[in-house]
Amino acid sequence: MSQENKEHSLIQLPLRNKGTMTSKFKSVGITTNHYFVKTKELKKIYIYRVRFTPMIPQDNTKLRKQLLSEKDSEIKLQI
Repeated sequence: MSQENKEHSLIQLPLRNKGTMTSKFKSVGITTNHYFVKTKELKKIYIYRVRFTPMIPQDNTKLRKQLLSEKDSEIKLQI
């Protein structure tokens, strides 16, 4: 094997022994509010938080979007 091939080959690392706590691990879903924004001509981006009272469940996005759409002009006045 040439020197160049040796530099680019992967080596299998030794496997670790599984500990007694391995069975206690579980997968957890994560939700974030970080979004990549690509702009061409915008000079400013406003980020705001809206709280609903009474609270609306996080998974009810249809109702959240509907309410935000209805109150769009009022929200813009506050910004």
